Amino acid sequence: MNPLKWNWVDIAKGITILMVAGYHATLGTLNDFVTTWFMPLFFIMSGYLLNIGKWTAPGMPFVKNRFQRIMVPYFVSYAIYFFIWLAEGWLGILQLKPRLTEDVLLGIFYGNGNTDWMLVTPMWFLPCLFVAEVIYMEVVLKLCRKDGARGVLTLLLAAGGYFIGQSISLPWGADIAMMMQPFFFFGSMLRKYEIMPQGWKWSLPCAAVVVAAFLANGVIDVNGRLYSNVAIFFLGGIAGTLLTFQFSHYLDTLRPARRLADFLILCGKWTLFLLIVHGIVEVRIAQIWLYLAGIPVTEELRGFPAYALPYAILATPVSIAVPLLLIKLFRNTWFLRLFRAAR
Repeated sequence: MNPLKWNWVDIAKGITILMVAGYHATLGTLNDFVTTWFMPLFFIMSGYLLNIGKWTAPGMPFVKNRFQRIMVPYFVSYAIYFFIWLAEGWLGILQLKPRLTEDVLLGIFYGNGNTDWMLVTPMWFLPCLFVAEVIYMEVVLKLCRKDGARGVLTLLLAAGGYFIGQSISLPWGADIAMMMQPFFFFGSMLRKYEIMPQGWKWSLPCAAVVVAAFLANGVIDVNGRLYSNVAIFFLGGIAGTLLTFQFSHYLDTLRPARRLADFLILCGKWTLFLLIVHGIVEVRIAQIWLYLAGIPVTEELRGFPAYALPYAILATPVSIAVPLLLIKLFRNTWFLRLFRAAR
């Protein structure tokens, strides 16, 4: 497969991780707006990138591969951060949310960001993505042979995930993984039938749908199981994803923006590492920021709007720059190789 053909995918992934970093840094109204589609974008891209024909062998080679690619980095990273957290406690460094050690250990294995147990909340996405991919490959594709039946099954799974999630947050975000199945199906259909809407006749309607979905639904919090109107949530997620794909295609062909495109491609290739590390960096910046501002470190920064936007403007680029610097310095180590994207 020609790697140049996939540059736009890495650009889209790079755009997404930048939006995630801005979201976690509390970027005001813009923060609210991107919630309409940035999480659906992750799942649609995952469905698009699934090489279905590669995993037809008997047994469960896909599950083993994805556990190694997603869950091994999750547990290794979490173990490292757990010991950093313990060291902070021993050194008396103030933490944003003091937790009991047993709660933190439970959070590692429960893998659900809708609790106070996770040290790095953005990491909820990794076990959820693992479960979502396994459900799609091992349940949807194996139970149904026709695309229509698969589409119906993903909608039924989404309905089940929605109703479960309103009552209980399942381990590894399994209810969210069920809810995201229609996005996986949509992404896989885009790839199977080589559908990629291009041009203003698609961009303008997609943009209009995204704006309308945001005005109708407000803030979406997939981790918090807050979807508002589910139909509008799916429409906004699909429209925002198509818009991002179109922009990524365009940026990849725009010569004056080559450096920007290359930067986004780099971020896209290391999305997994950036997803994990940016949250750790932002927490550290928040600790320092609150201390210098004379605000109790145990408070939530977003409760102090006079400080939130300047903090976000600082934290967003720094939280991306730090992991990129680590990649430059240590990219050939065994640890960094765990996170390198593979086709």
